Amino acid sequence: MTETSHAIVLFDGTCGFRERSVRFIAKRDAAAYFRFAPSQWPRAQELLAARGLTRDSARSLVLIEADQVSLRSTAALRHRLAVI
Repeated sequence: MTETSHAIVLFDGTCGFRERSVRFIAKRDAAAYFRFAPSQWPRAQELLAARGLTRDSARSLVLIEADQVSLRSTAALRHRLAVI
């Protein structure tokens, strides 16, 4: 898997709401475009750091598509548009 062939969704793995959001997205992602990882995962922290972010600055959903990063509500809206 390359980061450019799939979008990566990072989420706070300790938050039930975000976990439900991930399940919602995954259920509707018939093309398997999204890859998911909790932001606590070491590789997720590397992805964030490479984009000048810390886990604390990305406490909500984070969407990484190629070199574009969307946070919080913008990430959620971009997810919604991608699965429609």
